[in-house]
Amino acid sequence: MDKSPWRKNFIPRVMSDIGAVVFLFAMIPAVYIFEIGVVFPIFFKDSPSWLLYFHNVLGTFALINVLGNYIGCVMVETSIRNVMMPAQIPENNAGWFVCASCESIVPPRSRHCYICRTCILKKEHHCVFTGYCVGHKNHRYFILFLTYMWISTLYASYLNHHFVWSLIGEVTWKHLIRIIMPAAVIVLGFDASLTQVYIFFYSVTIVGLMFVSVLLYQQIQLVITGVTTREKSMKVRIYSRNKMENVKEVLGEKWYLAMFIPFIESKLPRDGVFWDRWIISDKALDDNKSF
Repeated sequence: MDKSPWRKNFIPRVMSDIGAVVFLFAMIPAVYIFEIGVVFPIFFKDSPSWLLYFHNVLGTFALINVLGNYIGCVMVETSIRNVMMPAQIPENNAGWFVCASCESIVPPRSRHCYICRTCILKKEHHCVFTGYCVGHKNHRYFILFLTYMWISTLYASYLNHHFVWSLIGEVTWKHLIRIIMPAAVIVLGFDASLTQVYIFFYSVTIVGLMFVSVLLYQQIQLVITGVTTREKSMKVRIYSRNKMENVKEVLGEKWYLAMFIPFIESKLPRDGVFWDRWIISDKALDDNKSF
């Protein structure tokens, strides 16, 4: 039985994770402040005042969903720590195994993470930007975090493109270097002007958009087909249903609300321990035992 939905220790265990989490926590509000405080007033200066207010509200809505889902991904416990496991492997339940590191019986689709030092229910992958694994109970928050990050970076990149190029004018090699290596230009003292700081934010949103686009595309494929990254690579689809049911497996029964409200409860159809198998083959069952 689950004792608590929250992790007790959410501080990343390795320095690479700590650096990525600190960077993300700093950049998300910083980009929001830049857009609301600098770009919007100039971009919409000749537009009706209601349009500026509308975009302020839209930007704030996106921020709430980005941060809300990010916090959910970091804080929600998705390991076997607070789950009561059976004393012995259940009969007729292929895929169960004993984890030597956890010294526990572990359910199908779970795998051990040597960074988190525990087995993760329906492990997707270890995410360096959250310092924790993405699994059964926080996958919803992860994919919605990516979704709103993609919308936000696309939105910001469009506005920043017009804003920055209106400041620097024509395309030159000097300006391209300032865009490609904005932080280096500032740190090395070549240009520490406000314009270069604006270029830095512009570059961050562009790179963020490209990075998140790849991740989101991959995750949407996984969710729709009802598999994890490892299951896809091993061609294991014994838990996949139809597309709508697969979406509910991740977003929960109230998926239509969870898509817009990160703090709402949306009960998952399964507990992450016992799984129904729908497409059965001997090879698939043998492959699944290694999870």
